[in-house]
Amino acid sequence: MYGECPASSRKNIRRGKRRSHMEIRRAVAEELRAVKGTSVDSDSDASEIRTTTRMAELERSSFKKMPDAPLAVVLRRKAKKRKKEAVTRGNWNQHERSEARLLRNMKHK
Repeated sequence: MYGECPASSRKNIRRGKRRSHMEIRRAVAEELRAVKGTSVDSDSDASEIRTTTRMAELERSSFKKMPDAPLAVVLRRKAKKRKKEAVTRGNWNQHERSEARLLRNMKHK
């Protein structure tokens, strides 16, 4: 539905997952660097709480694979859009031809 090349979207899915995992690791490392060298228990406890909350926020906003829309749904949506555009322009003939072409293509598949 997005018009992406299948090969590039397969690569981009991996990149997206990798990027979000790297971001989570980087956030944890930042917190650990801040605590390094301190021996106070309250600092480590506060740091642990900040780390877990930051990880939870990052995981919620991390990369998630979204399924593509079914072809029938996309074609219906496009047909509605064409019809609406044809009505607003007052170009009924073109709309009827495009709708007939769309129905013909759906029958052949």
